[in-house]
Amino acid sequence: ENDALFRSMGVRAYDLLPYGSGQVYPAERGMTGGESWPTWEKTQPQTHDSIWGYANYATNLVAHKGPENMIALETWNEPNHYTAPSHEKAQKYTDFNKATGVKLLYEGLDKLKFAPYSLAYNNEVEFVNYSIDYGLWPYVDAISHHPYVHGGGYNKNQLQEYRMQYMEDIIIENGGWKDRDITEIGCPTPVGGVTEEQVARDMPRLYTVSEDMENEACLVYDLINDGTEATYTEHNFGQVTIDYKPKPSYISTVAFNNNTQGGILLGQVDCAIDDATRAYLYHKDGKPVVIAWSTQIDIEDTVQWNLGNESVDVYDKNNNLIESGVSTVTLGDSPVYIMGLSDDWYAKAAYYEVSKKGGNWIADYSDSLNAEDKEKIKGIIEKAKKDFVGTPSPETILETLDAMYNFGFDIVEYKENGKLEDIEVSRMLYMLYRVMQRVARFYMSAYEGEVPEKLTNRADQCYDAAKVLYKDNMQMMQYSEQ
Repeated sequence: ENDALFRSMGVRAYDLLPYGSGQVYPAERGMTGGESWPTWEKTQPQTHDSIWGYANYATNLVAHKGPENMIALETWNEPNHYTAPSHEKAQKYTDFNKATGVKLLYEGLDKLKFAPYSLAYNNEVEFVNYSIDYGLWPYVDAISHHPYVHGGGYNKNQLQEYRMQYMEDIIIENGGWKDRDITEIGCPTPVGGVTEEQVARDMPRLYTVSEDMENEACLVYDLINDGTEATYTEHNFGQVTIDYKPKPSYISTVAFNNNTQGGILLGQVDCAIDDATRAYLYHKDGKPVVIAWSTQIDIEDTVQWNLGNESVDVYDKNNNLIESGVSTVTLGDSPVYIMGLSDDWYAKAAYYEVSKKGGNWIADYSDSLNAEDKEKIKGIIEKAKKDFVGTPSPETILETLDAMYNFGFDIVEYKENGKLEDIEVSRMLYMLYRVMQRVARFYMSAYEGEVPEKLTNRADQCYDAAKVLYKDNMQMMQYSEQ
């Protein structure tokens, strides 16, 4: 019934299949079958029958629902949560996920994104690395994780980013080209805990940071409270009460969606204030929209952001107008939306992103290149930065994308000539692709008319070419010979 309702609404599910073998094979681990919250050790498939029983269950469910109605498949919930990870646990976890991946391939269902992690935020790095040691990585399409940070404070943004960055670092270290999804994020509000007002401030900031850090999904836990016990954490995660009354975080989430949904995130704008002050530029309905905030040591502290000759309107987190026709905006812990910026703002985020991401690429990888190629990529990045100081023409942006795209083939030659390891070449292409993404977004947001086919194909061409290099040439196939 739920599947039919979702399909009628055009909604696809990010499916999680936890605890399956604990209910099907309880005697294996001394279970009675009646535990309400069985531990990971008791429910994890470990024997031949339970491993392939789980794989059959997952595959039959995907076939029944139809992979076209699903976003992805997770196979467990927070397997690293209950106790500290170990090599033994990671090996067992890898075994049944390999079986599930092989079964999906055998049944022709392997086009569905396979995300066999759903990690809690404790010990997640160790757990993933242990599973990689036992060969799970080639089966993985995405890392899914739950980077919770409850409460405010000066380091709120940094803590969220660090936990997201942990997973990105693992992906880069292993060659890139895997998705990264947040499949649980939110903040409970039991009596004595974080206030509803603070969560309402936190959520729009978190959505923005998640999108800027290239998470493919950011899923709220939870939409509706699970119960009525005021002091019980699990009963107070929702953005709506159990009797369907909206909480403050629901209202700020609706405001965020109204201001950004359907738009394009160009990236971060340099406020030139401090590390705790953030501003991100979206482009929606032909107009720039900035969401900005500052998380100082005390949440009551504020900073002033001078926008020069701009005359803007400022709205609070719930989309209420608080200032009109101003050129200086007060930023504090609660995010604000800045509207009415001039067209010159289109290029500001692109300049900042090309400078930051392009500069990082040169710092991280240019020493692996010969002198000629080192100067070539430096020239490409410097030219792009100069172009974005003003408002570049569409032809100029396409030239920048072409130069970066073609330089990718120069990098591939290092692999073909045996000068660099395959995995290093794959990393370099992956991070160059990240720079190109921001340039392409600027083009698609800043210029009217039909987007050239060449531009729309560039991202897919880069992604597909690197996948071939990563999987075929490196013999890191999506599935093993099993």
